[in-house]
Amino acid sequence: MKLNHECVRDTLLLLESLPYVITNDDGDVEFVGVWFPAICSSLATYPQEVIYYTLSKMDEAGFIDMSVHWGGGTLSSCCVNYITYEGHEFLEKIRPETVWKKTTTIAGEIGSFGLKTIGKIAEGVTTASINAMISGG
Repeated sequence: MKLNHECVRDTLLLLESLPYVITNDDGDVEFVGVWFPAICSSLATYPQEVIYYTLSKMDEAGFIDMSVHWGGGTLSSCCVNYITYEGHEFLEKIRPETVWKKTTTIAGEIGSFGLKTIGKIAEGVTTASINAMISGG
């Protein structure tokens, strides 16, 4: 199965917008996760198998912490516990739409869409933009 990079970005943006740490009714701070059905509902343009595959690869990459339980060969529960620091760092590289568009264009031209490569391209695009602003100002 091919990793959908648009889904990676959309998923990280969604997850970032949700609370992971709350104060419960007893006044205690606790982690609350984001359950798979809620993620699928919010990202309805993607099939659930694409979303699960994206989440599993983001977990492998260290971008999120996820709990998964299987039963009888099917997914019985899946919860994203939180975005990791590395996930936040990656998202910051690809957040601006202009950077994302240039990054995916360059990745397409060189034919490399690995997440580490995308992060490096996005850093280069950002650095080039900073240098242009410094030179122009």
